[in-house]
Amino acid sequence: MRYSVVVLAALWIAAAPALAGEVDPGVTAISASAQAERAAIGRTEAWFERRIAPLTGTTTRVARAGPLIGLAGNRGQFDCIDTTNNTNALLLILNELKLLRHHTIAAPVSRFLFTEGPHNTAMIKDHKTNELWTVDPWTHKGSEVPDIFPLAKWKGGE
Repeated sequence: MRYSVVVLAALWIAAAPALAGEVDPGVTAISASAQAERAAIGRTEAWFERRIAPLTGTTTRVARAGPLIGLAGNRGQFDCIDTTNNTNALLLILNELKLLRHHTIAAPVSRFLFTEGPHNTAMIKDHKTNELWTVDPWTHKGSEVPDIFPLAKWKGGE
């Protein structure tokens, strides 16, 4: 793992004063509905990566990095375990700031354990419907909005 929950939280705290005037509107408008909150989580993930990447050396992060495409051990890249941990760190920060009103953080999930190689991602649970949603930035370049899918769709390979 390139950056732990503690490191990302420390970066957030360290960067917060400098970013005070730049907070993405998605962060503060996160509570309109569960659907709006999921979209805001995606925008916030992308915003967070744009702001943190220059500090962490990950401005050139590619989609789907890992050993299968020769990027294992490259400190500027994240595998799916890294993005899962970092997304969970961001979700914990949003939760601590009382910005998650329609979802709770759920345990990370895996797919394709034996067929294509395992893939992991973060997950949230809708309070009203109990539906599980995946938050998967690994499938996109750094600073792009992550895929946010219902668990069944994600498990199917989306």
